[in-house]
Amino acid sequence: MKTTRYFIIVTILLSVLSCSVQSKLNHQFIGQDKKALDEYFEQTGIVVPISEERQMVVYTYSKALPSITVNKGVTTLDPMVSPSVQKTQKFTFYLDKNGKVTECKYDLSYQQ
Repeated sequence: MKTTRYFIIVTILLSVLSCSVQSKLNHQFIGQDKKALDEYFEQTGIVVPISEERQMVVYTYSKALPSITVNKGVTTLDPMVSPSVQKTQKFTFYLDKNGKVTECKYDLSYQQ
């Protein structure tokens, strides 16, 4: 009974970790070059040299999300309205001296 319980917990943990954006980036882009990144993101990434053997490439997307009325399922005189925010996605890739991706990072932020 305990082995079945441990098996279920490990399976759930592995499935949650394998579905993250970070793991998808690693599987998709490790070993690719900058040209493949530019084609995928449909823009030229900002290149920042870190050292002679490493450089960083950054792709940023921003989108304005408008405010919306939150439906609570009941009739009220004062409706709840969510604030408008600016959503920013930042994809950071580290390239080695051969121009191949060695590390990927993803950051998501919201600003009011």
